[in-house]
Amino acid sequence: MTASVAGALRQFGAAYLAQHSLSTPQAKAWRGIAACHTAALGGDRLACDAGGHSQWHYHSCRNRHCPQCGTRAKDAWLQERGWRRCWTFPTLTWCSRCHTA
Repeated sequence: MTASVAGALRQFGAAYLAQHSLSTPQAKAWRGIAACHTAALGGDRLACDAGGHSQWHYHSCRNRHCPQCGTRAKDAWLQERGWRRCWTFPTLTWCSRCHTA
């Protein structure tokens, strides 16, 4: 498992909050980032047609301060002002449990 801001908030957040207070906007961002891509925000169950494997794809918090999904909002903001970012996406997606490369 890789380290993430959300993981750190979930693991160490209670101890931090026991000694520190947050403003309302800070608390809202904290809750969103900690819940990002977890069952707390809901999700969709995706299934592989070929092998029958399924997995959950959880929703994002869409908070602009979130390192996982805030980039989308920043990119939209930059695009409105004439800046661009190039993305490369794989052309084929498959279930690694049901198919071999």
